[in-house]
Amino acid sequence: MIPKKFLNLYSIQFLYSFGHIFAFSLLFLYLFKTGFSNLEIAVFSTLRFVGAFMVLFFIKTVNFRRAITTGIVLKSLYLTAFACFIAGFEAIQLYTIAIIAGIVIFIFWTPYNIRFFGFGNNGNNAFMGSVLFLLWPMLNVFLPAAAGFMARDFGFTAVFIVAAAATLSSSVFVKHTGKDEPLHFNIKKALKNTKSLRTIILLEGIFEGIMWTAVPLATITFLTSEVDYGLFFSYVGLFGALAAVVLARMSDNMKKRTIFIYPTVILLGISTMLAAFSNTLILWAIANAAIAFVWALVSPFQVAIVLDKSKNLVDSMAAREFFMNLGRFFGGIIAIISLLLFGLSEYSLVVAGIAMFLFALLIHTKKLYFEVATKH
Repeated sequence: MIPKKFLNLYSIQFLYSFGHIFAFSLLFLYLFKTGFSNLEIAVFSTLRFVGAFMVLFFIKTVNFRRAITTGIVLKSLYLTAFACFIAGFEAIQLYTIAIIAGIVIFIFWTPYNIRFFGFGNNGNNAFMGSVLFLLWPMLNVFLPAAAGFMARDFGFTAVFIVAAAATLSSSVFVKHTGKDEPLHFNIKKALKNTKSLRTIILLEGIFEGIMWTAVPLATITFLTSEVDYGLFFSYVGLFGALAAVVLARMSDNMKKRTIFIYPTVILLGISTMLAAFSNTLILWAIANAAIAFVWALVSPFQVAIVLDKSKNLVDSMAAREFFMNLGRFFGGIIAIISLLLFGLSEYSLVVAGIAMFLFALLIHTKKLYFEVATKH
């Protein structure tokens, strides 16, 4: 039987993710139509991750409920702020939102992940990861298209208001997720305990930073209609949701994750590099469908690596957020460089593909794990 506390926790993620996907699936298109240049949008995307890795230097202890609630409220506020830009301060407002968004990434997701994976054990880490990541592709099937139709019929303001309301409503479940405990972060200890994992987490972050910046920007060159843009990302969201759960469950049972990690990570690298040279909408759609499918398979294993090697869940999740967002920042910088050199952000996908090849290589050379012990 699933614990009620876990269901309440997952309800928070559902509503929070609903708000994020509903708003962010159209955000780059909205910013483009508002008058921001591709470079300004890429800078915004990159700045989101600065606050996320810098905040660990300043926060030593957080209260679980207070941190989660603060993250929810701040996210609701900045989603609402997208609805109306102040004349003459548009760029400043956009970049300020980016910094706030980065802080929210850390103060919400770090305590959330600590509480979420606290319900698991060493024998089901990949399965718990799949449960965590399954929600995103499932919501991505419906929400981008729904947001596109809403933006067309009622305007982008309505999209951001709905997203903010959904996010804020998740706060109702916070007090029902279990005891309210303080979480102590020690950055030196956290970095020490994840010494063997730093590089692969950084590579994972570089991949995500490039993807989250380059793909929505590049899609604007093919599609500028709200509905078409939303439908494109709903189409992409169709791939990989069910396979992620099935393979993760099988991997936990077999204790041989490398059977799945090597081929899926390599395929992710190949499909990402091919996407960089997709110069028609059809090729772009096929390439992104392939990426979405394989990425959904890879993601649970990537977080499972950290959990399998974790000496302390709090330190491990804190360090993971630090290196993930540092990597995302570097990934955003790479997308910006691609934009400045070639006028196209999608060429940075070549580097994203290389990052995944290196990820697979490091798993092998460092022998991060081949057998996973199960707690009895």
